[in-house]
Amino acid sequence: MITCPKCGYVRQTTDLTPDYECPKCKICYSKFELQKQKEAEAEAERLEAERQAAVESEAQRERLAAAAAEVFPVEAQRTVWAPSSAALEIAMVMPRSLKDPVGFKPSYFT
Repeated sequence: MITCPKCGYVRQTTDLTPDYECPKCKICYSKFELQKQKEAEAEAERLEAERQAAVESEAQRERLAAAAAEVFPVEAQRTVWAPSSAALEIAMVMPRSLKDPVGFKPSYFT
């Protein structure tokens, strides 16, 4: 007795469909198995590509870290800058009167 890999139907001796075909879901057993095998191979290739990309990414990260170590200063060499005392004063704009002239001709908002 053959069990269908797709629907799980157990083939009976009284089934009238050909031996290579499932009577319930009408799939061809060999084609279904071939498709499953191709999907498994594609998944394995995808996983290998992801693993290779992760390895390359890690190598790139290590190269960038090595280059950054040569460029960026070490914490012990870093100079801390204090803000200037002039920056402690807050600039304020004086409010304008609505009676002040605007433009070339004297005009007033009244």
